[in-house]
Amino acid sequence: MKKIFFLIFFAWFLFYIFTPPFQTPDEEGHYENIFWFSHLVYPQVEKKGEKNYHFVDQFIPFFNFKNKPFSFKKIFSSPLIKKSSKEVNIKKLTPKNLQAYHPPLYPIIGTIFFKMAEILNFNLIFQFYFIRLLSGFFYFLMVFIVYYILKIIFKQEKEIIPALLFFSLNPQILRAGISINPDIAISFFSYLFLYFLLIFLNQKLTLKKILILSFTAGLSTLSKFSGIFNVLVFIAYLFFHKKTKNKLLIFFMFFIIFFITILPWILTNLKINKTPIVSEAFITAEYRNLKPLSLVPAIFFGFFELRHTLMHYAGFLGATNEIYPPKIFFVFYPTFLTILFFLGVIKVFNRENKIKILLICLFSLILFLSILGIYFKILGVSWDLQGRYFIPGFLVFTIFVSFGFGRYSNFLKYFSIIHFLYAFILLMLPNFWGIAF
Repeated sequence: MKKIFFLIFFAWFLFYIFTPPFQTPDEEGHYENIFWFSHLVYPQVEKKGEKNYHFVDQFIPFFNFKNKPFSFKKIFSSPLIKKSSKEVNIKKLTPKNLQAYHPPLYPIIGTIFFKMAEILNFNLIFQFYFIRLLSGFFYFLMVFIVYYILKIIFKQEKEIIPALLFFSLNPQILRAGISINPDIAISFFSYLFLYFLLIFLNQKLTLKKILILSFTAGLSTLSKFSGIFNVLVFIAYLFFHKKTKNKLLIFFMFFIIFFITILPWILTNLKINKTPIVSEAFITAEYRNLKPLSLVPAIFFGFFELRHTLMHYAGFLGATNEIYPPKIFFVFYPTFLTILFFLGVIKVFNRENKIKILLICLFSLILFLSILGIYFKILGVSWDLQGRYFIPGFLVFTIFVSFGFGRYSNFLKYFSIIHFLYAFILLMLPNFWGIAF
């Protein structure tokens, strides 16, 4: 397994080095949040029409996606190489941005990296890359826990390796692992939650186990609000937990501990934004005219948005950059894998309850994303349900795809490496760096 983990590290390192600053979705806002938390200021949501000055504004002239292709010479000869964050006049800045509605766990941990970079006297460029290591930290924690989940599901290492590589080397997962964005943090905590569910499945749920589960679900939600889908997972999980009686009491205990875990965030929002959750944040990032839909078409188009979610795993590296594979592969990839997914579900559905727990996890996330998509459509927001929202469920999808391949699952190992090389050599290098092959 050492060679496998080295391969995963090498792939991550290439993405880390060759993804220029601020070329992943919402990276500016999340970096801005880390900056303000490092100054012990809780940022607020920036409303449409406001003109504020941000810490990240000084980066934009050099890293706007219109400046492609990039070069290391251009990056490391910019005036930013001569500045540090300690020189920034904070009085001229406003603690507001479009990503400030997110829960605070990720930027709070990011503050440690930010302050370490200041202590080491890094310039603005080195500091940015250093803080990206925060997501790298969560990425490798996630890969580690994914490996142990796969050991629970599969019996042999030859079955584990293809699934591990298919998950870890996917361009969407690798991008999340180098991007300053809480998507990777919620994914780690969600998989840690799933791991505990699996190992506790045939054990009595004691107070200690409930505390572990509820606190982990709380940390997932404090990373990104979509982590609340884990509460749905736990509700369904109790129905399959044969060792537990008084299930209503168990859920009540779980919910109370979960609620206490996220309560500081709720109270902070009540104090700063006069609301427990800044729901308006879903539309503050949308600067086009809203086109609300009635309930029935909203339900249809809300579910229809899920097509983007899986398509993005074909190699979508954009958002602002619009870097993605040819449309035929964009369509073929999710279609082929979805067929294998359902084939895998049919093959193993009647096996142990741990298979049903996996399906509960996956469909709870899909339900949450579907409700989110419907909510967007009712509001009239034009918004794709991006692939990164699905990372906490992609491992489960991968497991059933592997079951669908059956004895040919080893194909996933070679496909994963080829897919990574394709994304890196034919998508990333030409689009970001102007290197054509």
